Amino acid sequence: MPRQFAGDLRQSPPDAEIRPWAALRGRPCTGYKFRRHQPIGPVIVDFACTRHRLFVEADGGRHNEN
Repeated sequence: MPRQFAGDLRQSPPDAEIRPWAALRGRPCTGYKFRRHQPIGPVIVDFACTRHRLFVEADGGRHNEN
């Protein structure tokens, strides 16, 4: 179930994640490889660099929902 939901998030990303993803994708600055909407256990993190165990959660309107 988390994998399907993560795929749905990738298809229609929240507004708060569009600009950060544009900056992180393609390893432009640091060489770190980030993935978007990565399932980690029971949660889905917005951006994940699994090699270095770095996870980023962006705040936005979707996070205000119950």
